[in-house]
Amino acid sequence: MEISFSRLHKYETCGAAYHYYYVRGLRPEQVSANLLFGKVLHKAKTDYIKAHALGETDDPAAMFEREWARALGQTIVGFSATQSPEAFHDTGVALAREFPAFWERSGLTALIGPGGQPMVEQKLTVEIVPGVDLRGYIDLVALTADGEMAVIDLKTAMTPAPEATLLIGEQLTDYQILADANRQRLGIESIARVGFIELLKRQVSKTGRGKGPEIVGPTLAPPRTETLVSERREKIDHLVTQIRKGAFFRNPGMAYNTPCSMCEFRNLCLHGSMEGLARPAEAKVQLSAV
Repeated sequence: MEISFSRLHKYETCGAAYHYYYVRGLRPEQVSANLLFGKVLHKAKTDYIKAHALGETDDPAAMFEREWARALGQTIVGFSATQSPEAFHDTGVALAREFPAFWERSGLTALIGPGGQPMVEQKLTVEIVPGVDLRGYIDLVALTADGEMAVIDLKTAMTPAPEATLLIGEQLTDYQILADANRQRLGIESIARVGFIELLKRQVSKTGRGKGPEIVGPTLAPPRTETLVSERREKIDHLVTQIRKGAFFRNPGMAYNTPCSMCEFRNLCLHGSMEGLARPAEAKVQLSAV
């Protein structure tokens, strides 16, 4: 059985949504504009980081413009009433254009791995509990200006993450577990810092007022303690046990704080309607392989 932070997070948010997505293989016919924007911007910044580590040149703004246009031409994208392709374009170009100067100020350099390639988007696995592999893509393993080894998550968000995300957030905990378990493969001795860089996707102001798009970070913290790592392992064991039991309960939450309003399976769960959903022919998902 193979799991990841995103799978476990979806299960914790709502067991029914997990079942629809990972067991039945259902997918929305439209891709969220926010999701698509994040993927395109992520590629622009990671390509730049790789090029920088190798002493090569790269233009992340041009990359973003090219990939955003290509993605819109190949994907059915869902925009909310307050969103537009043009607004996303302007925000993405502004952030991508600022990224090289930000990267220079950060003092970070992507670590070169044993194979001679920058440690960007490293796919790693570890047996987290007996019979269960934890899988993840670590965005960046870098050296700080102080020469410390850091595991960094590259985020695209509307607002800065709260302190709890930095200090006890489970995604960073999972990344640390993966990095520690693969130290020989990565060619590292230990992780001294964990944290993130945040690209805040505020719209470009037409009046010059407001903050607009902004890059924040690097925001770093000490590595997770043994207590936090042990607690995370126990939690994963518990969640996997529930998944194997088929405990896919709906979780509407509390009034004014429900995940249902933004859920891609809302119509199916509430009204039994498959409108807007599709089951890809290649998605042959079985419970035993979840």
